[in-house]
Amino acid sequence: MTKFEMLGAFVTWIEQAYAFVGILDKAAASAGNKKNKDLVGGSSLDLLAVTILVQFLSVLHSPKWLWLTLVVVPVLGLYGLYKTFYPSEPKTAAAKKSSKEEETDPNDPKTAKRQKRAEKRRQKWN
Repeated sequence: MTKFEMLGAFVTWIEQAYAFVGILDKAAASAGNKKNKDLVGGSSLDLLAVTILVQFLSVLHSPKWLWLTLVVVPVLGLYGLYKTFYPSEPKTAAAKKSSKEEETDPNDPKTAKRQKRAEKRRQKWN
């Protein structure tokens, strides 16, 4: 092994360890949230897949594949920063209120039944 190959192996091991920690953190954070349909690993799972692919390709084909980590890791890091500052789901109270208003259609017969049941429950307790 050359020095570059040893450095590449060491860097991919560090990347894999970082990816495993990220996957575990995401899994712990989303353990109680049953409504979230996102993949548990997120970008950490992507990083793990890329590092494993780079290791296989560098062993089976050419050590030049280790340069891929110099391109992919910064791109994933920038994507993570982008998602931090510009999340895909709105978190404001006004956005949640408008989405609830869209869900409840007053002309829907199920909504009318729910409202009647709620009124009966309120009358029981009064």
